[in-house]
Amino acid sequence: MSKKNNDMEYICLSAILRAKEAKLLNQSKLDRMLSEANFSDACRMAAEAGYEDMSGKTVQEVNACLAAHRAKELEEIRELLPDESVLDLYRMRYGYHNAKVLVKSKGDPKLNASMFS
Repeated sequence: MSKKNNDMEYICLSAILRAKEAKLLNQSKLDRMLSEANFSDACRMAAEAGYEDMSGKTVQEVNACLAAHRAKELEEIRELLPDESVLDLYRMRYGYHNAKVLVKSKGDPKLNASMFS
């Protein structure tokens, strides 16, 4: 990214992501899924959050469904981004959360100071 990104370029994307937040699997939903009596009940809860119905699938098929869901979500975001290079961090399979935190910290001097002191 050669130019400093204008926050206004991301307002639409931010609003769309905030609207999707309500359906996301948060910690309490994940805990409830883990406490379900059977796999199909846990799959029902995931389906309510927008995932494909995975009941009756093997572990490999579940992993494929989760990967496909992640790819679909990233593609929707990519279509809305003014600068696609921002999405590269989110495409990394492992460690992308830590990379996001580091990138965000560079933009917030207070966060940056507290993280690295």
